[in-house]
Amino acid sequence: DFAGGYGGVPGKLWTAKGAVDVKAVTMNVDLVAAKFQLDKLAPLLAESPVVDYQTTSVDTNLHLTADRAGARFSGALTLRGLNVGHPMIADKEVHDLDLAAQVEGSFDRASKKLDLTRGDFMVRDVPFSVTGTVVRGSAGTDEIKVDPETGKPIAGRGPGGITQLKGRLVIPSVDCQRVLNAIPTEMAPYLAGYKLTGMFDT
Repeated sequence: DFAGGYGGVPGKLWTAKGAVDVKAVTMNVDLVAAKFQLDKLAPLLAESPVVDYQTTSVDTNLHLTADRAGARFSGALTLRGLNVGHPMIADKEVHDLDLAAQVEGSFDRASKKLDLTRGDFMVRDVPFSVTGTVVRGSAGTDEIKVDPETGKPIAGRGPGGITQLKGRLVIPSVDCQRVLNAIPTEMAPYLAGYKLTGMFDT
């Protein structure tokens, strides 16, 4: 039964409840960061790209179980009213970047396989899903290469150590206007005011 904050900021912003059996190597934990405003993290965000965060809210929960074979997880995240200002994103600050997510997945220790079986997202009223697997190869051997200029060794990885990624992105059929509205005006100012008909999916 734990509770705490972030980065030394005072206050209880999250709780973790559950059980860990060290001998059996099992764990069953629920981690909850109940809805709170980001102004509570002002000292951490002062120098970050996140701006006008007084009304930005975060609500998240994660359920994690683990044993010798691997781990399973499921959780949800809701982020509302996020405002970001950075020249790599847009010339002006981008406002109201809302995000909602629900995820489920597992990790198999023997095969080194991370499997995302559910990844349902909603960004600015446009739904989409991402699922897939990541497998870290284990059959290869580490290779030592030498930089011809410096003579110093360079770490490498043999063919069997290649990470494999397989993913699927789905955007269900939605109004084209809904997709256009999801693009922040600050990121595409010349699209402001356009009206679209028809449906979009991918």
